[in-house]
Amino acid sequence: MAATVEKVKALAAWPPRFLDAKPGLDGHSNGADQVAVAARDAGFEVVYQGIRLTPQQIADAARDEDVDVIGLSILSGGHLELVPEVIRLLRAAGVDAPVIVGGIIPEEDAVKLREGGVTAVYTPKDYALSEMMGEVVDIVAAYRAGSAAEGLAVGDSRAGFIQAVSSPPPSLFTTTTGCMRGPKAQREAGVPHTAGSPWPLWGARTVDAGGPRMR
Repeated sequence: MAATVEKVKALAAWPPRFLDAKPGLDGHSNGADQVAVAARDAGFEVVYQGIRLTPQQIADAARDEDVDVIGLSILSGGHLELVPEVIRLLRAAGVDAPVIVGGIIPEEDAVKLREGGVTAVYTPKDYALSEMMGEVVDIVAAYRAGSAAEGLAVGDSRAGFIQAVSSPPPSLFTTTTGCMRGPKAQREAGVPHTAGSPWPLWGARTVDAGGPRMR
């Protein structure tokens, strides 16, 4: 994981933000929990939403939290229905961040998901979480570079808040089960940010390094 932490620290401007969510009625959260912990340990700021979410809730969180990557965990078999709907709502909300998907997904379905806009698909064979996180950092780096190249003003939207990442953020999860006022809104409101620290969330719960607590 040390190499991945260094890759995260090398990203320009601000720590990457990872939205971890489970759409649909699937209540098996172990995989999503492990990914959230691995992302935290790699230096991501993790927005952990928990289980049984609607596609609209996920799209709203991605928009409000200004995330760099969205991870969907699905073990219910509904990936061909749920993932396209999440992507549709994300794009409708103006969120162009990459989407990755994990779960029990046959290869033929993984092909369909990638053709439908999913950046990467992970299954139980991808159990080396440190390697997976390294790939996710590469996805974020490519997304940021592409956004800047396309003139989307990645830095401009954070004018006055860009800081060099000198160390991974503290081992904290921020969940969005409460009021959806995240870092994007805080930046726009002029709330200062210290490099390497997570943005506090108005009305949201903070979970300690012991791991996310499920409701």
